[in-house]
Amino acid sequence: MSAIRPIAFLLGTLAASLSAPTGQAQTFPKAGEVLRDSLGARVWQVGYRMTPTGYATLERSRDTQLSMRYAYWDSEGLNAPFEGEGGERLRIEASGYGVQKDKSIYCASASFSTGTLRRSSWNDVCDVWMLYPYTVADATGGDYLDEEYFLSGGYARYFGTHVLGLRVEYTGRIAFRGADPRPKNTVSDLSFNPGWSLRLGRGHTLGLFAKYRYYKQHVGISVEEPGRSYTFYRMRGVGLFDRMFSKGDTSFGRYYFSDEATVGGLWEKSGRNAFEAVLYFRYRSVRTEESDNRIPFLTRRPEIGLHAGYCRTMGASALTASLQGAYGRQQGWERTYERVTADEQTQVQVWRFLSQTLRDEISSAHARLRVEYLQGLSPQLSLWYAACGEYRYDREQFTSPLYHMQVSFLRLGAETGLRREGTKGNRMELRMAAWHKTGTGSSIACAEAENEIGVREMLLPLYEYLTRDYTLAEAGAAYTFVRRGFELKVHTEGGYAFGNGGSRRWGISAGISVFL
Repeated sequence: MSAIRPIAFLLGTLAASLSAPTGQAQTFPKAGEVLRDSLGARVWQVGYRMTPTGYATLERSRDTQLSMRYAYWDSEGLNAPFEGEGGERLRIEASGYGVQKDKSIYCASASFSTGTLRRSSWNDVCDVWMLYPYTVADATGGDYLDEEYFLSGGYARYFGTHVLGLRVEYTGRIAFRGADPRPKNTVSDLSFNPGWSLRLGRGHTLGLFAKYRYYKQHVGISVEEPGRSYTFYRMRGVGLFDRMFSKGDTSFGRYYFSDEATVGGLWEKSGRNAFEAVLYFRYRSVRTEESDNRIPFLTRRPEIGLHAGYCRTMGASALTASLQGAYGRQQGWERTYERVTADEQTQVQVWRFLSQTLRDEISSAHARLRVEYLQGLSPQLSLWYAACGEYRYDREQFTSPLYHMQVSFLRLGAETGLRREGTKGNRMELRMAAWHKTGTGSSIACAEAENEIGVREMLLPLYEYLTRDYTLAEAGAAYTFVRRGFELKVHTEGGYAFGNGGSRRWGISAGISVFL
């Protein structure tokens, strides 16, 4: 369970794509984000992720990929309690897209992934970053296992200069712990993503897109060993909670329902001086429902974001730059009910709504700038250099009592790599990167630690983790065998991070991909 969702997500993926906690905090890119040359110079366009019509502006008109990837990570002091002290994950995916000029566009993906989050505590839900602060937790913890199934399909058709398309995505997930207390999570996640674009002259394209997402999660917690009982905590933010489970209780259930809507526009230009601009607005609400304990919660989060990318091609060389930013504000409401008798004869009871109170507010801002230069030394050899800066600010405040936690930091990094092509078309890619994160301001005011177990065992360790400076080094290598009709790519990456107080974290990943 995260106290500041966006910060915890970034630090949770500390080793970038080199480590993978579990499906609860995905570090693997979603379908379609891993393109053929992802290890080398990074893809600067994001429009194809926002709308199915965006594939039309990619440099490659078609791509089909079959891949398998394994990742392992371990941490000591550079992880939140709910994030676990280690994990591993296996992912198998098939994805592809194709663009038939002036006719149609298709995109599809299917994947399966499974993983384990070791020694995780203070969290009994999936997608904790999305559901915070109203999660369920226990102090016992253990190893969390999960499986995820993902399906996606999209189609767009040209109508003269207009392109209309629709993409549908579905994610199903189950997660569980095999020892008491035993949470079991079942997740269904369905989204519809229509898009429209208009081709203008001189390589310009304007587009509009929308996305509706329906999300549901059932949390069922049980105690199977006779004579044992546990205390569960319904988290409320800033380490506060309501206790659950008396000695007579052996099970607990909760449902999360979420509706999310996104609308936005994009402007793209192809050619020697290509650019892309995306602006979107997103609104998400999450409802929490319980049966016997009717104290449901509600969160609302509006967010605005932008992406701007530029690519200038100079023969075999290229200069790219990308800027991303987002600002969101989430409010958490607590609702109270009373039980009343609806029928005196049958004694049927129902819940009657009493009041709704604003309790928790989370504000977050994030900006990221990346500049990269690809230097073509020859048709077979190219080098690339990149610099990146990232700033993040988050503040959570509980209204009554007036507690808060605020964290901001700056992350700076540099990358370099090379790509060499052999006489038969085989390619070798190498990548190295270094990052440093430093805090730019933090403060906390919370309940007395000796009186609140959630503060003492979850919030304060989390705050120390979020405010800890660290340095991260990464390295990766890949080799692609080119054969008639397909390409086979073998790649591996690794990362090591160290921070003050003897904290450390490392991760490795290896994979194989076939491109048709």
